[in-house]
Order: sequence, then structure tokens, then C-alpha cells
Amino acid sequence: RNSYIIDKFVGTGTQAAVRTTMHALHKNTLLALVVLVCLIVASPAAARPETQPQGQWGWLFVPQIDGQPLSLQPGIRCAACTTVVGLLEQVSQVQNKTVEQTMQEACTYLPEIMLDYCQFFVQTYGPDVVALLEEEETADVVCQQISMCTNKVCHLFPVPNEKQEYKSQRVTDAARELRVLQVRKALQAKYPFQKHSKSERWDPWTWLVQLIAQAINSHEPIFDIDGDRFSNMEVLRGSLWRGKDCDDGTSEIYPGRRKSTLPPQVDHNCNGIAGTDASGRSYEDLFCANTPQFGTIVLGDSAGAHFHVPPDYLTAAKLNQTTYSSLIEILSMEFDWPEMSSGTGFQAVNWTGAPEGIVRSGYLEMVSRNLCMHRDFQNICVNGARSGSMASTIIKTMARNQTLDYPAIVTFALIGNDVCNGHAGVEHMTTPQEFYTNVMSSLTYLEANLPAGSHVILVGLVDGRVLYDSMATRIHPIGSWRKDVTYANFYDYLNCLEISPCWGWMNSNATARNATTQRAFELNQVYKQIVANTTFTKFDMHYFDPPLVGVLKQWEQQGGHAWQLIEPVDGFHPNQIANYLFANYQNALYEKYYPFLLPPINPNNANIQKMFGNQGGY
Repeated sequence: RNSYIIDKFVGTGTQAAVRTTMHALHKNTLLALVVLVCLIVASPAAARPETQPQGQWGWLFVPQIDGQPLSLQPGIRCAACTTVVGLLEQVSQVQNKTVEQTMQEACTYLPEIMLDYCQFFVQTYGPDVVALLEEEETADVVCQQISMCTNKVCHLFPVPNEKQEYKSQRVTDAARELRVLQVRKALQAKYPFQKHSKSERWDPWTWLVQLIAQAINSHEPIFDIDGDRFSNMEVLRGSLWRGKDCDDGTSEIYPGRRKSTLPPQVDHNCNGIAGTDASGRSYEDLFCANTPQFGTIVLGDSAGAHFHVPPDYLTAAKLNQTTYSSLIEILSMEFDWPEMSSGTGFQAVNWTGAPEGIVRSGYLEMVSRNLCMHRDFQNICVNGARSGSMASTIIKTMARNQTLDYPAIVTFALIGNDVCNGHAGVEHMTTPQEFYTNVMSSLTYLEANLPAGSHVILVGLVDGRVLYDSMATRIHPIGSWRKDVTYANFYDYLNCLEISPCWGWMNSNATARNATTQRAFELNQVYKQIVANTTFTKFDMHYFDPPLVGVLKQWEQQGGHAWQLIEPVDGFHPNQIANYLFANYQNALYEKYYPFLLPPINPNNANIQKMFGNQGGY
């Protein structure tokens, strides 16, 4: 299959490099596939926009924020540098080693594919970092001095009472540039098929970010040979996001398909049920024909995708040789865990750093009632999604055929990004009129694509003031060694760099937090007006307040605290416990007030289990 993809999509000038790379990585299929995808899309045969950046890595896609490459964002670079240097210093103290010893060992913590590029940074910036830390400068000052941080006001770590003068033995920019040239030549010798422009600095961090972004920014499965938007590969928007494609060689077979001209021996909807009984009647008809079936589709943001950064990544006392062992897999999932989310979760994974806790979801509730709906789920959630991007691009990656597929229960849950961004002030938030236009555009698209009999659930924006109220005085993982960085410090640092996921709620200014909540409430009113005044023919609509309020009330009544439901690294997203409770709360709400959203229990479930076991799993 890999050879087929190479021959079909990769230009002749790149094929040898691809095959060489595939051979070198044959012991690690995932890494081979990631590299393969990046080289395919980057090859001369792939169409590229005229506006793409040029230069030594100009043929690679660069993720952008406000028109600037992500890895070139001053705030992103600064935060990354400060975090890494801060961890190096803390780890040296935890392990009772010198900073130089710790830095030499640091790259061995990362997956092998990253080793050369980690060493590039160590060899380029290491002497400066060591010298500065030996002067007892903070990580903030170190990154300012090596020009990774241009804003000298922002600081993550406490400012010393008596700031020392920077000493004259500092390694100069000229010396660092010489090291860059030396290391670059060594890497060029090791990877001869990579060509670099002599006129531009080679930046391996940008290169690595580009590779990952190349594979994930389409929001569709990268490995989907038959083009039906389903895949048999887990990562890169594959079967951990959407039900597994049991035959990626034909677009007539995929999860959720209702009608088929294929013989009964073929599992046309990938629910693991196929074949006929002694009388010749298909098991699909026998066990499923008279049972209502719905797909589960979630359209949302990072909360719906279940964003999670392993807290051990930023906890000096817990860093070891296995901490980052699953980093490549986690990067290929965009730091999202849809397979454990409240909407489409179905199983826990054993990757190092995975969320800990029980998995329960709306999808699992549906399939427990009717095993015929096995694998019929789609998590179309994207980090940073807001109503505008949902309407313009994201929703169009949904896979549903209006005439051939089963109806679906669609949860439309954009719970924060229309009021959350890194910019100060409410003027950067979505206005009610813009929100109305965007949501109506998405609903119009659903009307044109969902099968008749579907349901759409509009989930309101949360009141995010709970974040600061419950987290501000607690210690962030990056400050856990010396107990010197609170979430209030962390929030203000991100705001200072203008890279906060939510300036309004992750803010020490109560006026800003209140103004953000006020706009969120205004947008929720738009949802309610749409439900009250608009009808569609293919689906009905229902507005639900976000489950956070109800879940938090129940949690605190049982003796819990709000901070226990929030992701520890970003201090922003609901964690695994919260996702489990959200699913419980939502399922109970449906059962009590909206029973039509839950299909009746299929009386044939026991027979399906007996005959087909786990139905092919996931």
C-alpha cells in the first residue's frame, strides 16, 4: 500500500528519497507513515498555493497565526524557550547534576526521530544557556539574552530581588552564528537529499512544526485511499477520530452506511455484522433492520476533542527516559484524545502521558443500546475552532450521505473560542450578528447533508470565570519544584506574550473576566433565538446549556473541588474526570427530558455479541 501511494502521489524526483526514508524507518510503522505523508504533500507533484513561503523549506506548509508562521510567532518561541530552560534548571537540581550535564542528557529523553534536531539546539544555544544559568539568571532572562524572547517585560518565573548585571563573558551572536553553520553542515552531510538555501538560516524547529502541521491541518484522515473520509489507521485524524474503515479500498464501505447493493457477506457499514443464516437471510437485516439507528457526530473545538498535555511533560521531578516516549503519537493526534472524550470516547489508550480515568461518552451510550451502531461516530472537533472556521471549512469535512446513510445526532458545541483568543479587549470577540450568520451557515450545510430524521443539539458557551476563581492560587506544574509559579502567574504570562487561549477568562482582571462572560451569554441568546424561530426539514434542533454548571454543582455536593475537573497544564480545558461526568450528566438529561434522543434497546444485542464478539473492535 505504501508503494502504491508513493507511485501515485509522489513526483519521480522525490521517490528515491521517500523509499530510502521508508526503509530506514521500517521498524517503526507510525514514524514511517508520518514521514511518508509529509514527503508526499511536500513533493513537486503536490499542488501548492502561490502564497506559500519560499526558501529552503518553502515547499512545506507553515501553520500560521494572524498571517505569521506559528514557529516564528515571538510569543510561541519565547514561551517554548522559557519552559525548556526552566525545566533544564529544575531537573539539574532534582537530579543533583550540573546544568551542562543535564543539557547533554536532555535530548535522550525525546523520540529518536527528534534527536538530531534537539542536538542542533543544544549545540547552538547550549553554551549560552549554561553560562547564564551559572550566573543564576532566571529562564526568562536566559531566553531574552539569547534573543528567543523579545519582550523583556513578560516573565513566567519570579524576578529576583537583586538582579545581577549580565557579565561580559557572554557568548556573542557572532559565535552562535558560527556554531549554527557548523551544525548545519554536519546535518547536511547526514541527510544529503535535503537542500538548504545558502541565503537563509536553517531552522529545524520550524521544519519539525511544519512536518506535523502538514499531516493534521486538513481535519480529515490523511490515510484514506478510497476517499470516503474514513481510515483504518488510528492517528492523523484516522479511526480514533472516526469509526474505522473496514475496507479502505472502496468508497462503498464505511461506518454509518444504511443502503448497499453489496452482498450480505460484505460488512458494508463496518459494524462487524455480516453473513447470512441458514435460510439465507442476512444477519444485518435479521438483527438491525427494525431498530432505529443514529450516528454520533460532534462538531466542536478543543474541549470536544479532549485536549490534554501530559502534566509530567512540565514537572521536573517526574521527567525521565520514558516521559516523552509517546510524543510522536501524541503530536500526530494534535494533543487531542477524542477516543476518551465525552462525545465520542470508546476506549482508553496505553500511551505514556494518556489521561487517567474511566471513559464514558454519548457514543458509548448509543452503541450500548444498539450494537448495530458500532463504529458509527465522528469527532469533527478542532483546536481553536470558532463559529467562523466551523462554517467555512471544518463542518465540510463531515462524512454523511443524505440518501445512503443513517440519520445522525449532531452535537454542535463551540463552547469558548468565539469569546476566547490571545488579544486584549472584547473587540476581538465574535459579535452576536457574526455568530448568527456563522451558525446559520453551518446549519444550512447540515440541512443539505444530513439524512432526514436527524437531530441537532446546540450547546451553549460556558461561563469560564470558574477557571480563574478555582485555579489562580494553585501551583502550576512548571512551578511545582520550587512552588514559585501559580496559575495566576501562568495566565498573566500568556497574556503578556499575547498567546493565551483565552485573554478574557484567564485573566487577573475581574472586569475582563466579567465582560467575556457577558459576551458568551449574548451568543447563547443567539442559539436560543435560532431554535425558537427557525426550522429545518432534515433535523430538529434543541438548545442545551453547557453541562459544566450542572456537573460542577453535583461534584461540589459530593465534596469535590472545581480545580479537580480542569486540565493541569493549560489550566483551561476539562480533564478526563470532567469528560466522564459530562457524559453521565448529558445521558441522564436525555433520558429524563429528551428520551427521543436515545434509541430503544435492541433486543438482538445478546445475539450479536454471541455471534460477532467485539464486532471487530475499533
